[in-house]
Amino acid sequence: MIGDRIYMTATMSERKSIMFAHANTVVALPGGVGTFDELLEVITLFQLNAYRPKIGLVNVEGFFEVFIALLKHLIAEGFLEEKVLGFLVIRPTATEVMEALKSFTPPPSPAFTLTWPSRP
Repeated sequence: MIGDRIYMTATMSERKSIMFAHANTVVALPGGVGTFDELLEVITLFQLNAYRPKIGLVNVEGFFEVFIALLKHLIAEGFLEEKVLGFLVIRPTATEVMEALKSFTPPPSPAFTLTWPSRP
């Protein structure tokens, strides 16, 4: 759902393409592989300066703690810049995430950026 519209798509690629074209905020709830596919693509595109939404994680009962630990491990091993954690608003409830996102300003573009002719 984007605004008051519901989009039905045949593929995940089509779903993500619509999301990237219309959404200025992405909030991830606990979910499965599809959730992580979307979340990692959003983070990747943000890091590449190709799509810059506000990104929220609803960390219900610590669901995303292992994911956050993975990001920290990637940082420690030199595969990810520490500033990536600053892209994310992480709170335990949807209400807290939405409230925090109201005043959240995404950080400046990372040092590594690409110039894209248009959004995906």
